[in-house]
Amino acid sequence: MDKLDLELLTQFCTNQRSDFDPNAWKRGHPIDSRLLAVIAHYLSMTSWYGHELELEVIAESLLPGISDKRRFNSELRDLAIDMPYLSATVRYRTEMRRIVDGTAPKFWPYTRASGSAQAPDRPASVD
Repeated sequence: MDKLDLELLTQFCTNQRSDFDPNAWKRGHPIDSRLLAVIAHYLSMTSWYGHELELEVIAESLLPGISDKRRFNSELRDLAIDMPYLSATVRYRTEMRRIVDGTAPKFWPYTRASGSAQAPDRPASVD
């Protein structure tokens, strides 16, 4: 898979993560439907992406039989998808978008009284 295809795919998946539209996976666009089916199936198996059931239906409609483990692994090899890169990039871009949008959870809230970050379950000072 070339870098342009991978970039288009990561951008599409990032956009879909925050604004999911099942029909967008089926509309004609520059990403090959076979590739979209493999990615939809992969994302349906993750714990972080969401939309698991919809993605599995999409994957099967784009490429019948993709849910079969052997078929899926064969398609992954044939398409030469850099899955670790794709997964990490989509996760990173999704979180960056959430930070910029202000929708990311605040794990270490800044407390004005102490002027420092403090874990919510720990006391302000330990003597």
